[in-house]
Amino acid sequence: SFMCAIAYLASSLRLQQKKLMPSSAGVSLESLDRWVRRLSWVGWITLSFGLFSGWIWADLTWKGSWLTDPKVMASLGAWGLTMAVVLLRARGKLQGRLGMWLTVLSFVLILLGLLLDRFIPSTYLRFI
Repeated sequence: SFMCAIAYLASSLRLQQKKLMPSSAGVSLESLDRWVRRLSWVGWITLSFGLFSGWIWADLTWKGSWLTDPKVMASLGAWGLTMAVVLLRARGKLQGRLGMWLTVLSFVLILLGLLLDRFIPSTYLRFI
């Protein structure tokens, strides 16, 4: 969905600057919008599965002390934004460029959560 959102934003920018005619775009903005909507659902379901299966595993392993970990909070924040974007787009409340920018932002937040997880040492989840 991130790549389709970038393609949508690039195509709409070219259309706005009159460098590209709507008939020569190759892929219509409506079809890119549909792909972003569909792929966002797949991404959100995958992210939800990973987050909640990790939640169950961590709860069984660390008995609740993991909930205050900043990495967990960053993951929940990215999940919440992604959920909001997906649900607003599904209801038709978030369309066009704003929806695409929020899709890109949610992907960037997921990547930042990954970097936070990889490079910032955790105080709670240490393997000894």
